[in-house]
Amino acid sequence: GKYDGEGECDTETEYDEEELRASF
Repeated sequence: GKYDGEGECDTETEYDEEELRASF
């Protein structure tokens, strides 16, 4: 999975590129 809002790996929820950038 992709990273969640806290920057941790989430195997269930997939965020958009904009939310991914915000997590970093």
